[in-house]
Amino acid sequence: MKVEIQQAKLVKFAKSQLQTQPWGTWDDNGGEPDGDLYLLPLREVKEFDEMEIVPGFIVYAYSEDANYCDFCGFSSRDVAYTTRPETAEAIALDEYPRFTEASDY
Repeated sequence: MKVEIQQAKLVKFAKSQLQTQPWGTWDDNGGEPDGDLYLLPLREVKEFDEMEIVPGFIVYAYSEDANYCDFCGFSSRDVAYTTRPETAEAIALDEYPRFTEASDY
């Protein structure tokens, strides 16, 4: 297993738009996702009025909140979304040791 960063189209949600998605979308181990933004990949979003699509990144390795900016992290799903390449790289670097002990990174 390895840390993977993938470019993607993301949907950026305002707090008032969270209810446009099915129940449980924002659940992360019984709480809200980490981060200062609400982001989901476009392919996983149920379309709604005034939807804002932004370029971003998916990091397929995420275990805990840190001092990141412009991101939305789901530790229970092992994934984070961000609008900044620097944040994607920081998350991947922080997660790298978790995958080097018994992996093929």
